[in-house]
Amino acid sequence: MHNKSKVALALLSLLAMPGVAFAEGEEQAAADKSKLKGILSSVEWEFYGHLYPELVRISQSGASAATDITSNLAGPAGTNGTNHYEVNTSNSRIGLRAQRTLGSGLTAIAQLEYKIQHEATGTNLTARDSFLGLRGGFGTVKLGAMDTVYKNVGDTLSFLGVSSGNIVSNSNILSKAGFGTSSSSSFHLRQPNSIVYQTPRIAGGQIQVQYSPDESQSSTKKANLWSFGATYAIGDLYFGLGHEIHNDFFGGSRNVPTALSNTANTNAASKDTATRGTIGYKFGGTQVEGNYSQIKYDESGTLANGKFQNYKHNTWSIGATQRFGPVRVSAAYASSGAGSCALVNVASCSTSGLKGNQFSLGAAYDFPEASVFVLATRLTNGASAQYNNTESTAVAPGADVSQIAVGISFRF
Repeated sequence: MHNKSKVALALLSLLAMPGVAFAEGEEQAAADKSKLKGILSSVEWEFYGHLYPELVRISQSGASAATDITSNLAGPAGTNGTNHYEVNTSNSRIGLRAQRTLGSGLTAIAQLEYKIQHEATGTNLTARDSFLGLRGGFGTVKLGAMDTVYKNVGDTLSFLGVSSGNIVSNSNILSKAGFGTSSSSSFHLRQPNSIVYQTPRIAGGQIQVQYSPDESQSSTKKANLWSFGATYAIGDLYFGLGHEIHNDFFGGSRNVPTALSNTANTNAASKDTATRGTIGYKFGGTQVEGNYSQIKYDESGTLANGKFQNYKHNTWSIGATQRFGPVRVSAAYASSGAGSCALVNVASCSTSGLKGNQFSLGAAYDFPEASVFVLATRLTNGASAQYNNTESTAVAPGADVSQIAVGISFRF
């Protein structure tokens, strides 16, 4: 039986149980139950999930000494993390979707989704994409907390179905700055307080726009987000183009050493941007994809001498998945250039050692709605770089990270 039918029947069965009352008085309770049954029966429900816990072995080597760190933007030297094992959940999740036809060509849609954390301590449910929307001939409008359009239209090739939030995610290199530890520099986001508009799909093409206002806006800071995307699919060929703007996120200043930061300056403003092109193709049991991005962090206003002014770099990735009957094999490579930077009224700014790359290889054996998988990945940081593909482990500048994982994936 389909999941939608199972959920609807379960809800209706609950309503039919003796002793369930929604208002005082038997007649009113019966009327309320009948009305609610009618509403539930007119709504299409879908309960779904994707769980992929894994056992991971993490090892680090090559952390830079203070004399090896040559970029102005890099953090202080550190030490290699201790080699250890972790049981990670990545972005394991459950969710509930619903839609109801309203008439006049309109459909109401809703989604509630939560991340599942299998660890015994801490918060075990974390909100993921959750929204309410309206779909019709004009397209689709959604309001809520959602992945950005930029994130959705690029880097779309799944690595064995487990790449989301995983050690093999290209986004660890493709969508971030190579220095600091703050997520403010990331262009791989789920953004709260968002409104998204998607045009109807016409001749294989679609345009999407997203806006997220700053609900804590002050007289000097307005940290809003704009995200744009265009996609075109013809047969097994896919093209995606994304552009995103972060105003007053200070992705540069929040990641450079404190002496260079403009975050305490009320007269400073920032505009961080990313542009990415994606091309993918399927043929037989093979899927391939390539991505190329340009990311910039710019700060302006009345800035003191020696403070951070801008940084830009280019990133790219390539990946492939091949099926051999019940076996799938995936490989991916992501790389970032060192880029260029500027400090206020300083003759030179060094980005030496800010390069980084990641190579990942994996295989999965598929069962109906489930699979077992093994992954291996190597992230290499330049002497000043601090890219990190672990779930919760600190990485010092220059440290290289090797990880091997085995796990189970189950969809329902």
